Amino acid sequence: MLELAYAQKVTDTECTATSEATADLILAAAAINLGGSTTIIVEFVATAWGQSSTSPNSNLALYDNGSSIGIAWSSRSRSTPFAEEGGVFFRRRLTPSAGSHTFDVRGYVSSASTFTVAGGPVDGGGDLPCWIRITTESEFVPRHPAHDHGSVTIF
Repeated sequence: MLELAYAQKVTDTECTATSEATADLILAAAAINLGGSTTIIVEFVATAWGQSSTSPNSNLALYDNGSSIGIAWSSRSRSTPFAEEGGVFFRRRLTPSAGSHTFDVRGYVSSASTFTVAGGPVDGGGDLPCWIRITTESEFVPRHPAHDHGSVTIF
């Protein structure tokens, strides 16, 4: 596995957009150049999220060069507004076309409200930073001990 890009954010992001086409930018990775046959893994983590209303769905979409490539995470609000909920994690495996790619995560809600994605300070005292990471697919393939013929596999 080779890390191609990593970015983190240490402040909260408030998302008020109401469509995938106008979604609010949460975090973008640096541009990477790919050859067209490289399989990559895009990961996103935020330690918490919140919703100011009781009716909308909160959504996170993954974008490549400004175009959505799909909703990566979605959650319906509870019956009462809440300041903070558990973390968000998603991972997407894909093989992009040859050329430069900039991946980012954007958020939106299904109706007027505010959806907040947490991004805390690096030095502690609250939520950890939210982050996006792009890696190549691991070439490590665990072996079953019966097929190992004397070599040692360390996990």
